Amino acid sequence: MEDRCPHFDVLKDVMDSSPSTRPLLTTEVSEFRDDIESDAEDAETTTNGGQEDSSGVVRLQASAEERPLTGRARRNIESIRPPRNRAAITSFAWNDFNAGYTKVKEQEQLSARKNHQEKLAMQREELHQTARLQERRIACVEEEAKDRIQLLQAQRDRETNSSQDRGIVAQDGVGPMPKAVER
Repeated sequence: MEDRCPHFDVLKDVMDSSPSTRPLLTTEVSEFRDDIESDAEDAETTTNGGQEDSSGVVRLQASAEERPLTGRARRNIESIRPPRNRAAITSFAWNDFNAGYTKVKEQEQLSARKNHQEKLAMQREELHQTARLQERRIACVEEEAKDRIQLLQAQRDRETNSSQDRGIVAQDGVGPMPKAVER
């Protein structure tokens, strides 16, 4: 009993002072039974079953008889833990259920987070590809514009050269001179 109760030293005096508060004999462990038997032997050695203190008050020792063990008590003698009742079993079942549910929810959240990150990565890649395509289109349009400008300049130069040649022919009266084709 001393090992099980941290307040045994304090409560021992109070429990011994009155027979109604003295612990009853239980059959939990053999050590406890031995302690009770030794207490009972001590009580029998006192005169008239009681002890007289300095104030003259006689304290009687309570004697307890060992009860016979039956069924379930016989099986649980060495058990410290009380037997589980239906509410405790239901509580444990709900705790297991809640733990499983929490684990599934965490896995779903992890999966959703992973899918969201993959979706963002795909959108990011799509934006990069779109930006590269747009840059390429702009570069192609710029090249095409440069080519058109060069073509227009070449046509303008040819027209100015041909008009200058006509003006020279009219003054000389000689026909136009063949020119080498520029490329």
